[in-house]
Amino acid sequence: MKLHTKSNTHSNPTALRTEALALDYNERTGHPETKEDLEWAAPNTYLGTTNLTPSSGEIKDAIDEVISITEGQGHTVTNHVAYCQFYLKSTTEPAVHYDIHTGFEPDFKPTHVAILWLCPTNNILEFYDDDLDGASIIEEVTLSQNDLVLFDHVHAHRVKPATFGTDKNDSGLMLAVFMN
Repeated sequence: MKLHTKSNTHSNPTALRTEALALDYNERTGHPETKEDLEWAAPNTYLGTTNLTPSSGEIKDAIDEVISITEGQGHTVTNHVAYCQFYLKSTTEPAVHYDIHTGFEPDFKPTHVAILWLCPTNNILEFYDDDLDGASIIEEVTLSQNDLVLFDHVHAHRVKPATFGTDKNDSGLMLAVFMN
């Protein structure tokens, strides 16, 4: 469930988005880090980078900011993995799910996840009760460009597919930082 939100998170959101758009993105089935035996929430719509470990630049600065904000909220971060990701328009909406692991090798089990919204179009992050079969929305958070949402796994979630487009330029591009 949502633990913290912050608007205007990154000091240069335009440069961050430009840097994120320049990255290579893979579908889950062709992602070089994908675990073979894992069920994905919506395998036909996700595209993501490989684990981001930049030594400099806007993406590194944004990851560092996310970790600093998380620690500022009283959560110790000993390890993290980060990906830029987006979902394409599809007849299959992203499923309500828990981020109990990243789904990539090496397996990483987060205790907290932060989404930094990089898309100039607003969207909604939905949080659900614990019953995935008959899930009910218990909270919605509107995401505007450069908004950060920090959450844990008390409740399932999904990004509502309102802005999903045809490529990384018009889809709900985000930086997702998984931490423990």
